[in-house]
Amino acid sequence: MQVWTDHAPWSEKDWSAHFGELAALGFEEVILQWSSHADTTVLGDPSDGSNTVPLAVLAKSARKAGVRLWLGLTYDPKFWSSLNRGSEVVASYLNRRLAREKIQIERLASQINEVDPAGDVFSGWYISDEIDDGKWRTSENDGLVTQYLTLLREQLAQARPTWPVMISGFATGRMSPRGWAQSSKDLLGATKIEGFLFQDGVGAGHLTLEQSESYLKALETALAPPGRNFGVVIEIFRKLPSVDSGGFTAESASGDRVETQLRQASCYGADPVVVFSAPEYLLGKESAARRLKIYWDARTSRATPPPPRAGE
Repeated sequence: MQVWTDHAPWSEKDWSAHFGELAALGFEEVILQWSSHADTTVLGDPSDGSNTVPLAVLAKSARKAGVRLWLGLTYDPKFWSSLNRGSEVVASYLNRRLAREKIQIERLASQINEVDPAGDVFSGWYISDEIDDGKWRTSENDGLVTQYLTLLREQLAQARPTWPVMISGFATGRMSPRGWAQSSKDLLGATKIEGFLFQDGVGAGHLTLEQSESYLKALETALAPPGRNFGVVIEIFRKLPSVDSGGFTAESASGDRVETQLRQASCYGADPVVVFSAPEYLLGKESAARRLKIYWDARTSRATPPPPRAGE
């Protein structure tokens, strides 16, 4: 789930209803994709006057619905463009990012101690920086990536020693499935990040269903050792042609395509299967979302494997 400042006016009743709807769809966990977006804190304590969603309200509402939460870090819209520069500039950017994240992590950890003292709501951290097979994995940036994520993982461990950490990544065909899988394995091993979520790329148009399956096969082989949590993010949307040069528009995918994605993900031992994104594409008001929800409800009522556990 992507939390925006538009969610700030939501009441506890609104959040309870929202998590209740997600639980009714079969979701047991929700990944909050970020706690801050750019320079705006969207999760936290609104007593400081900022336009935020109170973590206490989220925790209480999720607990009531029986849903567990993964807490995302900071999302920077300038993240991708910052990787286009020389290695010295990239290193400087990542160092500044680490310093800002340290402050954010400490603030969040302090609040978690208050709103979830029993540890029955929050499951762990989610790193909002996504790993791709292009800008991140160039020869110039590769070592910087490893160093940055290693230091970030250490900051997270200091704040909450028992919390696992997840990160997601996607492929665009710039690396072979085997090369991408080995690269991902090496990165996770070096940084000690426990969980890796592979975005199947089907909704965004990065990969076809057949290409995505090739990457899943390679990842399953590379990340098979016990203790490595390999999951799949299925994109339940369909990217639409943009009306402007920089916009992103999408609608809910068809039930048939989503069914294929679900079956494909489950074939490779992926756990958990994550849906991006249930609030927009299953609970939306558009006709495509209503059609997909009808399919989803029918699927849930049939004697088939349960729907995915987590919604991002």
